[in-house]
Amino acid sequence: MTWRHYFCFVLVVLLAGLAARFSPDERLLSSVINSVQRDSLEEVSSRELVEGAISGLLERSPYYPYTVYVPPEEQKEFEDEMEGVFSGIGIHNMAVDEASGELWFSPFYGSPAWEVGLRFGDRIVAVEGEKAEGHTLYEIVSLIHGEEGTPVSLTVRSRASIVSAYHVPDAGPGSPSGTENDAEPADRPEGENGGEPGAVREVSITRSAVHESTLSGFRRGEDGEWIWTLDDHPEIGYVHLEQFNEEAPALWEKAFEELEKKGISALILDLRGNPGGLLEDAVSLSSCFLPEGEEISTVRRRGGVVEDRLESKGGKKYDWPIAVLIDHDSASASEMVSGALADHHRATLVGTRSYGKGTVQKIIELPRNLGLIRLTSASFFRPNGEPFHRMQDADEDDVWGISPDPENLIEPDDYQMNAAALFADLRSYPPAEDDPPAGDLVRLIFDRARKRDLIRGDEGEVIAETECDFATPSTADPQFQRALEILLAGEGDQSEKSEGDAP
Repeated sequence: MTWRHYFCFVLVVLLAGLAARFSPDERLLSSVINSVQRDSLEEVSSRELVEGAISGLLERSPYYPYTVYVPPEEQKEFEDEMEGVFSGIGIHNMAVDEASGELWFSPFYGSPAWEVGLRFGDRIVAVEGEKAEGHTLYEIVSLIHGEEGTPVSLTVRSRASIVSAYHVPDAGPGSPSGTENDAEPADRPEGENGGEPGAVREVSITRSAVHESTLSGFRRGEDGEWIWTLDDHPEIGYVHLEQFNEEAPALWEKAFEELEKKGISALILDLRGNPGGLLEDAVSLSSCFLPEGEEISTVRRRGGVVEDRLESKGGKKYDWPIAVLIDHDSASASEMVSGALADHHRATLVGTRSYGKGTVQKIIELPRNLGLIRLTSASFFRPNGEPFHRMQDADEDDVWGISPDPENLIEPDDYQMNAAALFADLRSYPPAEDDPPAGDLVRLIFDRARKRDLIRGDEGEVIAETECDFATPSTADPQFQRALEILLAGEGDQSEKSEGDAP
């Protein structure tokens, strides 16, 4: 055998051994990539094919969209989202006004929009000279969005001129859904599609990193600090945890300490809209109310193998009766807290069935600057053994998420749900003497925007009349009202229940 024959023989053996390391499916995938690169009408880079293959592979996971590929160009945005940070001017709860095409919005307190004087009830008329009228909500937001540190010019119509230009009828149950109460401007200028007379102004705002709110109280005081007790019932505390992140534990510890000093007798813990976050923070919050060693959740891997048992830790404990508010958007860590407090009869749940996200993701950095994979690696379960997670093919009769008892299962209508969010926004700002009445502002927004983005419903769908009295903000939030009733009746602490009772 010549050296050439010997070399070829060794090479064949090595290649055969290498091929044997890959499964038939892996060899098929490699073959497809090679075929596309070789025979495709348009040239496609191997990197594009690899990224597409990774994305397609993960989209077939039964845990998609939690198991997902994040390409490198989206990696920073993903990481900022996980930290509750985004680049912008700091506005939310946006809706396009039906008649004028202008944009209603709420500024976050302390955001760039707030710092230049924008307020709840103002409307954006134009962005960089381009009128909002004729654009969708998404298009207007895209015009406002931009890189951190860059300026954006807005034309803004003041809320004072809007309210004064319209007669706001007396608010009452059902009134927003009728046309006879539609407010119209007394002297609408010709040629303006529903615009109001009155001042508009130009503002320039520098986009910056905006931190989403983590923890909020019932309302802000004149000094801008949160007030953690209810106005009408100062003996009851209120804490709304909007997300679990690294700063959350220090914030709720401070809030609970203040509430303890005030000698409150009960607590409303609002976890509505909370998408979850760090599981260790869920353990930390649950530990504030459960004896040390109580099970909070079990974490299981493939095949149901228990990887970890999460238990309540030592430390400061609070024995207040608790009503926990949850809704369809309460997910992951917020479900874990709700489940632990309910299963140990430490709190009464009020609201709607939760989202049903009971999985744990690990972040895998990919080589060659290909981005990262968010991979579902485990699931977590309630102390009573039931799963939180809702699989893709699950229906309403399956066991997933967490639900209040039937008497506390309250589904608000669309007006109540959105009005409650707007009234909560108003309470998140320090009071000012020149503020229009809250009911007038919210009612006006509903009258003018009900057929567009603010009110949910398919095109042509008739929204049922609401029980929301816009002159009485508390009626906008029947879930909150039920929680308050429970605590005033002394029913928030169910620790006296026997272990055999249903949670």
